Amino acid sequence: MSNEITIAMLRVVEEIIKLKRSRLSKNKKRIWTKKWIMRRNTLGASNALIQELANEDPKSYFNFFRIDETMFNIILAKVGHRLKKQDTMMRMSLTPKIKLQIALRFLATGDSYKSLQYLYRVSKSAISSVVIQGLVHIKSGTNFFNYKGTFSIVLLALVDNNYNFTCIDIGAHGSMSDGGFFNKSALKKAIEENLLDIPEDFVILGDEGFPLTTYLMKPYARRKILTKKEKIYNYRHCRARKIVENAFGILASRFRLFRRPIPLAPTTVVKITKAACSLHNFIRKSGLNQDLKLVDIEDLENGCIIPGDWRNEPESSGLAEIATANQRNCLPEAKKKEMTWLNILLTKGLFHGRTE
Repeated sequence: MSNEITIAMLRVVEEIIKLKRSRLSKNKKRIWTKKWIMRRNTLGASNALIQELANEDPKSYFNFFRIDETMFNIILAKVGHRLKKQDTMMRMSLTPKIKLQIALRFLATGDSYKSLQYLYRVSKSAISSVVIQGLVHIKSGTNFFNYKGTFSIVLLALVDNNYNFTCIDIGAHGSMSDGGFFNKSALKKAIEENLLDIPEDFVILGDEGFPLTTYLMKPYARRKILTKKEKIYNYRHCRARKIVENAFGILASRFRLFRRPIPLAPTTVVKITKAACSLHNFIRKSGLNQDLKLVDIEDLENGCIIPGDWRNEPESSGLAEIATANQRNCLPEAKKKEMTWLNILLTKGLFHGRTE
């Protein structure tokens, strides 16, 4: 056998060996779980940092989740069974406690999934699933409001006198005005079909962007010269409507995720918003974790409003007002109802300060 043939055969054998090694490398199993993630139970935030905060520094615990440990345990008791998954032969599932902690931390800060991954020693893909799953079950487990609407990036809400969201409607693009959105909303349809059980002698207060109807009162337009009565009406209308402003302020103060734009899909943002509103109501109705200084307080003796602490926090870029639109006309019945409420507001309650 010549040297050339021998060399050629050796090269063929060499290539066959390389090919087999390449196939073996491709078929080689990937690591199921990284070693540092496997140390979650001993070094992860849930059993290390958070446990320390709960035992030694309740104030920092509150800052971490924007709720205290008592409220956390109440929520866990309500939704924990929904978050539990079956363990497998291959690995242990995440506990409901860790899942809820991740979801609440995300709401409280808007931390990136990668940041949460390193904090809790949970894979990034699992973090994404946990956040959505956790928020969906928080919404269903602490459901204290009526939801009407479809996927959207605009939140229209009814708020009661205790800063609770009694109904939210999500269903339009952010460039639409208040009035334009409301006219096409499921909320308007629900009101006009008496699906929300609003008493006949009650009305909804909206700003200038909303239409004047028999059930929705708005302030007199500031572009015209107002009479003394109309100024008083506007003052009291605005004072009552501050409850809505404070409700959104409380929401953004507690769940700081809303302080900036949320870089997630619109459908995910909707789930987050629904969960946050529901959790907001649950906390309000529980009577726990209430900070009286957080909301505006009226000083009746001096006739002034003491701004709530939420107004001193950095301005939110995640929750922003939408455009207003002028209403060209309204029904005579609506104007008649407006006059009725003007007379009511002139004869009831206190008014401080000049109107001229």
